[in-house]
Amino acid sequence: MESWRHSSGARRAVLLGLLALIVIWLPGTLASDIRGLRSALRLSARARAEARGPGAQAGSDLALVRLAQVEIPPGEAYAVLTTARWRARHTAAARQAGGSWTQFALAPRLQVGRSSAGWLLILGSSPRGAGVARPLHAWRAGRDWLVELR
Repeated sequence: MESWRHSSGARRAVLLGLLALIVIWLPGTLASDIRGLRSALRLSARARAEARGPGAQAGSDLALVRLAQVEIPPGEAYAVLTTARWRARHTAAARQAGGSWTQFALAPRLQVGRSSAGWLLILGSSPRGAGVARPLHAWRAGRDWLVELR
């Protein structure tokens, strides 16, 4: 019996099969990528910068992020606080995707722990409800808050 390693006919058949799969698959993939690129190019610069997948959209607050981009100076440290009620309304995947997108959108600001932060993004609660008794400034974005600490 001839081994696979020495069977040029079997190797040729496998290579032809793979080539056929590529020829069938590649045009559809390229067409999809080109449609996506054209769609993205029709968006405004702001819309492109704020584009998020469904998970990130579910786990983030665009109005709060926009407010934070304006108010928090670049390079400043912030923390994100979530309430149990907010976490219960969002899946773990959405929370993770939303958190990653928020970090990306707020760069070059740095996300740190609460004790090191000069700013707080509070999701699902008021500043008082989150244990912030006397903030320096507080801005409301729907149900959520941006707080500058003393």
